[in-house]
Amino acid sequence: MESRALGAAADPAADADAVRRGHGAARPRGVFIGRGEELDGVSAALRDPARLGALVLGGAGIGKTVLALEALQAVQETHHIVHVRGSAVSSKLPYGALGYLLSELPEPALAHPVLAYQGLARLLRRKAAGRPVLLLVDNAHELDALSVTAVIQLALSGQARLLVLARGLTGAAEEFVQLWSDGRLKRFDLAPFTPAEAETLASRLLGGLVSRSAAEELWAHTAGSPLYMRLLVREQREAGSLVLQDGVWDLVAPMVRSGEIADVVRAQVARLEPGQRRIIELLAFAGELPLEVLLRLSDPFELDRLEEDGHLRVLPSIPPAVQLNQRLMAEVVRESVPPARSRELWEALAAVVSAVEIPAGTLLGFAAWSIACGVPLAAPTAIRAARRARHLQDPASALRFVRNVPGYALEPELVLEEASALHALGRLEEAAAVLEAVQPRAEADLRLWVRLGVERHRVLRRLPGRAPEAADAVAAIRRAAAAAPGNNDGGASLAWEAVLLEAEFAAFEGRHAQFPPELEDLYGNESLPLGMRLYAGCLLAEAWVLTGRCGDALAIVAWLEAGAANPSLSPSMRDTVLVRIFEVLLASGQWRRCRELLAPQPGAGRVGAARGTAGELAAGLLHAACGHPDEALELLLPALAKLKRRDPAGTAPLALAAAAYASALQGDAGRAERCLYELERSEQELAWSIRSWTRYFEVLARAALAGFGVVGEGPRQAKATEAAGPGRFTAKLLAEAQHAARLGLPASGGAFLTAAARLGDTEAAARLLAEAPQDCGPAGELGELFAAGLLRNDGAALLQAARLASAEGNDLFACQAAAAAQPYAADQLAARQARELANASFRRLRPEHGLRRRFGMLGRFEQELAVAAAGGKSSSELAKELNLSPRTVDWHLGKIYVKLHVSSRAELAELLT
Repeated sequence: MESRALGAAADPAADADAVRRGHGAARPRGVFIGRGEELDGVSAALRDPARLGALVLGGAGIGKTVLALEALQAVQETHHIVHVRGSAVSSKLPYGALGYLLSELPEPALAHPVLAYQGLARLLRRKAAGRPVLLLVDNAHELDALSVTAVIQLALSGQARLLVLARGLTGAAEEFVQLWSDGRLKRFDLAPFTPAEAETLASRLLGGLVSRSAAEELWAHTAGSPLYMRLLVREQREAGSLVLQDGVWDLVAPMVRSGEIADVVRAQVARLEPGQRRIIELLAFAGELPLEVLLRLSDPFELDRLEEDGHLRVLPSIPPAVQLNQRLMAEVVRESVPPARSRELWEALAAVVSAVEIPAGTLLGFAAWSIACGVPLAAPTAIRAARRARHLQDPASALRFVRNVPGYALEPELVLEEASALHALGRLEEAAAVLEAVQPRAEADLRLWVRLGVERHRVLRRLPGRAPEAADAVAAIRRAAAAAPGNNDGGASLAWEAVLLEAEFAAFEGRHAQFPPELEDLYGNESLPLGMRLYAGCLLAEAWVLTGRCGDALAIVAWLEAGAANPSLSPSMRDTVLVRIFEVLLASGQWRRCRELLAPQPGAGRVGAARGTAGELAAGLLHAACGHPDEALELLLPALAKLKRRDPAGTAPLALAAAAYASALQGDAGRAERCLYELERSEQELAWSIRSWTRYFEVLARAALAGFGVVGEGPRQAKATEAAGPGRFTAKLLAEAQHAARLGLPASGGAFLTAAARLGDTEAAARLLAEAPQDCGPAGELGELFAAGLLRNDGAALLQAARLASAEGNDLFACQAAAAAQPYAADQLAARQARELANASFRRLRPEHGLRRRFGMLGRFEQELAVAAAGGKSSSELAKELNLSPRTVDWHLGKIYVKLHVSSRAELAELLT
């Protein structure tokens, strides 16, 4: 079914010209996404005899004209449509908007407004040839007074109905506002696109899927403007910044803003008054300014006009601050302002606020602006700006701020920020070198020395062969903290910092069962900073879910979710918490809660719980774990492309393994092998949780390539290796489970044992029943049920496992368990239930498994037979009609059931209807 949504035509100006030339409405030649409710409302208002029509309000580029043209399609054949368009030029001329119509009247008819109205009414009646007249009044806020009068009179006298488009009530003619106030025009306010609508628009414009992070970036630049989205997508595609990779469009280079979109933005800014342009320029460079500061630099009236026109917004912060609505406008303006003008504006701002007083929201813009103007940053400003940039996940800017300070390499605190930025950029060797050189300089400041040591440890543990040095760094910090005189510098006790680091290192190495006991005290100490307690809670939850205390871990997760909503948290800390919550839920088998966590958040200016690449990777892992390869690869491949360029958390190997597994499930052996080859070449030291999941997906990918653990058609090479059996893969899974058991991590071991049992290994099943703790969440319960069913030929246990997996959204596990239950079902009812669940789960695994696609693969005879059977005809009736025996009809229906993955005539009827 074609979607009726949006407001972004391929060429709105061309459509408007077509309307003017033909006095009719041209159908938009682009896509139309969203706006369904508004479209229905406008159409209803145009039909409503109690109204004169509709008034549509919204900023420039929001899609008013496209919505109007879409609404007019329904009345194009029955009405005579006339396009009246206001403009800055025509607003200064008498009858400027109606000039092309009035030019057909004799000159005496224009001598008086009454004569002009009468002549216009006669002209429209003649052209309409008995059809009702509908006036599409575009840019009503730029109509000249005489055109407004004529349009209003035509409407009030019943000569025409109105569809009025304007940017807002402010500036629109009073007569149109009065018609709305009197209820004669129905008002509709168009809002910018949501992130989800923007993603859909980008996908339609590009003719394919768009990565989540690319869609977020496009939305963030345009603030949901359909016009700017269309222009930006086209320019990035032509510039090579937006490219198609493995079937998904993704941003692989910085955005370009030098073409048509820059011209459109510059033209929009040029139309503003000088005072308004000055405000736009100040905000473009500063990023954000306190309202009080901006009022000292500009006219309050001009500020109000810009807010009313949708160019800027006042943030509900304390104190209030002001931002431009669109990053795109800010970037184009920054690139367009001459250096001398930029310096003049910088000096004006610097005269009213010092660098020390600049609030956090203004800090990044001011620091970058200072550098661009040739003004070196003072060390305190650079440190604040770098820290802020890192919290906003912009390490490249943080590095630039630090290195702008003369002699920064001799200042330990500046080097700490430099090393943190280098770490985030994946330049680990550089980070280790600068930290090693500067840490001795900080011995007089114990807290700074500890912070340098913590960062050095985090860098060293990821470098191959340097784990002993990383361990020594932790031990040195623990000794220093034990000898410290307490909390004499006003910060949190260094002992707590040492506890956190020790637990973090233990988690990195998989020693969750050996966490320092003080970590629980830290988590529960309400006198400590929230960020520190949240991080302690993340580590504890991870440890408890892996060591068989799932209930306790989920209790912490509930507290973490509440803490993550605290507005004082930095974006980077919030993302850290959300990712850790996801890891806990995934490890416990709470796949449905994982999906809820990653779902788009209402009212949020982003998609999903965690932003960007982290969100894409998490969602991709979830789909892979649940056996949905198509959805998994839509997310994993774009995430992998970005991780290859920058991998701050060392998750690229995990993305490769999951992509290999999803590709194998799809039957794409070539891509799966390429991912596994790249994985083998990876040299990074991985955190235990990343390494464990990487190994899990890697072994399953290799098994799937050999045809094991796959439902439906597997990879092409599977046939040649089936005879060898799955033993070599289950052996690897059993070895991983044994390693986890030695570390005291039964939940992690249980995941490997369950995977081996799903491949048919009875030893793994026996160990699951013997070793599994009582509190490993749905994942543990699933493993035990499946193991019991496998060892005891217990169809009821297998069916229960299938139902639990299906309830959690793991359709591959549900399909496998339900298929395994069928031979051991206690009766025909249980066998039918298992068969129906297996088929339903199979149909959900991939789009190509769906009934619509598989029905299209049937021959014509099979399709007609399926429809007839679903319609209620018996085999005997069908046999008579087809001149076949009932047994032959049943044989054909059986083949159809297998192809469609349905279990019975009743299920077929339900699905086809």
